[in-house]
Amino acid sequence: TELQVGERAPNFSAPATGPNPLVLSDLLSSNVVIMAFYPKALPELNHELQTLQELYPQFEEAGAEIVGISADDLVTQTQFSESFGEGLQFPLVADSAR
Repeated sequence: TELQVGERAPNFSAPATGPNPLVLSDLLSSNVVIMAFYPKALPELNHELQTLQELYPQFEEAGAEIVGISADDLVTQTQFSESFGEGLQFPLVADSAR
């Protein structure tokens, strides 16, 4: 779905790293949800996620939520998250139906 600036994204539920599926409406209680789309779960190609991980405490303090999304399956996303030391502090969504 293509959105215009200021439009609210439609709700969705998707498998994600962590104990539960990600439901967008659950995150929208915060002011901002940052969705970082990346092509593939390859650590050497995802400097953006590393930077978001490093800045996560500042985003959290500002009330923002971060979500990473790629077309990889949940097993791959989980392994990818764990490749960042103790794991990413934000969920990765498996959009493998794309």
